[in-house]
Amino acid sequence: GKTGDKDTIMIAKSDASDQSSVGRANVAGKNLVGLDLPGEEGLYEVRYYDAAERKIVARQTIKISNPEVTLEAVKESLAGSDIVVTWKAPNLNRDYIAIAEKDAPGSKYETYAYTRDGSPTTVRVPGVEGVYEIRYISAKDWAIWARKDFKAIAPKASVDAPKKGLAGSTVNVDWTGPALKGDYLAVAEPGTDGKTYLKYQYVKEG
Repeated sequence: GKTGDKDTIMIAKSDASDQSSVGRANVAGKNLVGLDLPGEEGLYEVRYYDAAERKIVARQTIKISNPEVTLEAVKESLAGSDIVVTWKAPNLNRDYIAIAEKDAPGSKYETYAYTRDGSPTTVRVPGVEGVYEIRYISAKDWAIWARKDFKAIAPKASVDAPKKGLAGSTVNVDWTGPALKGDYLAVAEPGTDGKTYLKYQYVKEG
């Protein structure tokens, strides 16, 4: 039909109000437009909005399904280590592999890595031991397209240092641990968290 300058094609959840949309395209002077679909599966409506009449004048139901996505990875690894995740997915722009707490929404994560370089993808394990999920996240609406249970295990580590020393001096510290990338020994005030320190030294030299 005849299009107005401000008419739009919209897509919205089928039970959403006529004023709601999760995507739209202007149709002025066109009879064919491209419309990006949301990343979350469900029942939606494509709607024609007549700006002059200020109402929806045509609508059609559309069912959106998640693509087939698979994830393969180890079931557990040391906290702070790197793991390799093999996946099959559409690999849309800015999709990523995330490690998140099991009850976290798709927009929340502990660590992540983009999938733009293809499968497999290397992602860092969270530094705190616990039960997590490895997820394939669509950049569209942070939809979770696949998930896999994962456990971060606390590595065994120890330090052996003098019980006292002169302020500003240097002391030798013997240690054991996984020596993961970025690990360091720190001098900190008792009771502070792992991100707080007064002095530190990376352990990469052994």
